[in-house]
Amino acid sequence: MVHAFRRILSTNQSAVRLFRDQFVFHSDGGALVEMALVVPVMIMLITGMASFGIALNNYLLLSHASAVGARYLAVNQGNFSNGTTTNPCAMAATQIQAAAAGIAASQLSYSITLTPTASGTATTYTSSNGTSGFGSGSGCATGGTASMGSGGGIVTVSVNHPVMPFVVFWSNHSLNLNATTTEVIQ
Repeated sequence: MVHAFRRILSTNQSAVRLFRDQFVFHSDGGALVEMALVVPVMIMLITGMASFGIALNNYLLLSHASAVGARYLAVNQGNFSNGTTTNPCAMAATQIQAAAAGIAASQLSYSITLTPTASGTATTYTSSNGTSGFGSGSGCATGGTASMGSGGGIVTVSVNHPVMPFVVFWSNHSLNLNATTTEVIQ
């Protein structure tokens, strides 16, 4: 009986060995394949997070800059004279550029909307590259102060900045960051 049991056991062990040798796969090089699949995804995630962080920082700069420009226009209420210009849009653009110190002025575009009273007609002045649209011959230079009214009106400042995020393995698309602030003219 013991002898028969040993014979069955040895036959089963041979079957187990045969099964293992035939159907168990070896994992030589498996780590290399896993790394080849994971590393590109990790690089894409890391560069994506870094690009998102830079874009968020730029948006915070734009948000602060639009608030500074709107507040400057609302508080000064037509009293714009720094010895060189009385153009309220150009002076607000100077304030915006100072507040957005990390972004080149040539990459910013502005839209300043002045409404003399809450129910008045709005006048919008725009610039596409820094202050060039607010020069001495612009509409804001000739009528900006009159467009502001004498208090109770509304000023809206929008600042735009295109951003090209860099993400590995992703076709780069330009994003347009926009921050807008509205203030009541004092």
